[in-house]
Amino acid sequence: MRRASRRRAGLPKADLARLDHLARECAMLRANAARFDNPEPRQPSWWGACLRCGRENWLSWCHVVTRANYHARWDRDNSFAWCAGCHRTLDQYWEQKQSWVEQRIGAAAYAALLMRSRIKGKMDFVAVRLALEQERAAMLNRGE
Repeated sequence: MRRASRRRAGLPKADLARLDHLARECAMLRANAARFDNPEPRQPSWWGACLRCGRENWLSWCHVVTRANYHARWDRDNSFAWCAGCHRTLDQYWEQKQSWVEQRIGAAAYAALLMRSRIKGKMDFVAVRLALEQERAAMLNRGE
């Protein structure tokens, strides 16, 4: 029990899943993806244009810095909507992923993301949840 708690930074699984769901929804809304609620899996599927190749396909919630790093896991600059093919390719070829992200968000923002990913210490999960909820509400209100 203690070991699992340490891996999740003391965050209950349900809260972790809620934050992931919010961040995934924000990333997909930024990509203008359509949401499809599935009866079987607990999370919805998203259909839209891949941010990398532009093809219409089912999209995945993708990260540059691994999801194991809580300081970057829900970061807007670390969250993208890619098709399965681009996700697999970019996970295998780190240099291509790094180059694409630098072009997408800019070299300064990418450097800042890497610095944020190296932060040690506790996360304020309540602040993360509030920021994600505000971002989602703003996108839904503007019709993004």
